[in-house]
Amino acid sequence: MKLNKVLPLVVALSLMFGISACKNNDDSNKWGDSAKIIGTVGKENIYDTELKFYYNMNKDQRESEEDIDKISDEEKEQYWETNKDKKQALIDKTYEDLVNLKIMLKLARDKGVKLEEEDMAIIDYNVSSFIKAKADEDKELAEELMKQMYGISIDEYKLIHKDYLTAYDKYYSPVIEKIDVSYKEFEDKFNENKEDFIKINVRYIF
Repeated sequence: MKLNKVLPLVVALSLMFGISACKNNDDSNKWGDSAKIIGTVGKENIYDTELKFYYNMNKDQRESEEDIDKISDEEKEQYWETNKDKKQALIDKTYEDLVNLKIMLKLARDKGVKLEEEDMAIIDYNVSSFIKAKADEDKELAEELMKQMYGISIDEYKLIHKDYLTAYDKYYSPVIEKIDVSYKEFEDKFNENKEDFIKINVRYIF
């Protein structure tokens, strides 16, 4: 997959969809009554639960890159408190990643893309692997560890994984390989038609 294919498409789609904060939608039931909407992309809501999960995933990766993944939790917390600019940059990146995911999810649903039995089997396998590897088959302990590590429940993880598979594995990856456009071509087209693009105002709560 080429970056010059990915970046123009995501930027263009971001400009096409109105992105705003805190609008209600009727899909909140699947997340439970405590779920909070922190943004929308078209009719796709972004929830605080999703932001927590992807933020913690990105934080783990950043800690590994910074070579602080082996230090204590207290030392990690101190690191992020000391480097608030890095923390905010990571929050911003996480939200941007979620916006891109929701754009792809909306397009996938518009095209009628749905998960199949083998896709659900992948999700179940990943959950089973987590329970086995992290909690030695103890489901209650696995639930506690999932909340401790990522801030979500196992059921919430399944919902997040379903959206990711639908957006990227089932829709985005097959479509992007068919696109043949250079970044220079996209940039020229954008500069010629700036006034036609919709301005976006993104605001969120973490």
